[in-house]
Amino acid sequence: NWLGNRAWTLALEWGKDFDGKQGFNDAGEKSWMVDGKEAGKIRSYKGFSFLQFYQAGHMVPLDQPANALSMFNTFVGQE
Repeated sequence: NWLGNRAWTLALEWGKDFDGKQGFNDAGEKSWMVDGKEAGKIRSYKGFSFLQFYQAGHMVPLDQPANALSMFNTFVGQE
């Protein structure tokens, strides 16, 4: 579930030359928009991101295909 996944991302100790955990936790959640509509919440810091999709289960590409494609394109640097 997304709550458990969010919990481990907030607890993860990372960043050799900086405090990644603190920076990530301080970044807070922001609205994640697709085609002008809020499609979820995202938290990002120094290349590490956690994205919560709205109205999707474990099979995000099946439940939200356009949003899944937007996430993929964004994360691989196409947008």
